[in-house]
Amino acid sequence: MKKYMDECAERRRLHNELIELRGNISVFCRCRPLSSHEVKNWCIAIAEIDPEQKTTLQFAPASKEKKVFKFDCVFGLEDDQDS
Repeated sequence: MKKYMDECAERRRLHNELIELRGNISVFCRCRPLSSHEVKNWCIAIAEIDPEQKTTLQFAPASKEKKVFKFDCVFGLEDDQDS
């Protein structure tokens, strides 16, 4: 599995390099943590990020089915500006 993940990362890197040379636009997503006001009002986060695959974001509202969105890179709640 590790070898497969390494190969996927290398393929993604080469693909991104090719896209940059062509002048394409990359799309990134940054999810923010809940604010103190939201926490105080018992709000919950509805975005799920798979830590193994930082290119997929799942939007999971309580009453509806999950929707999956693909990005070039997704930054989660634990990521900071240095990531």
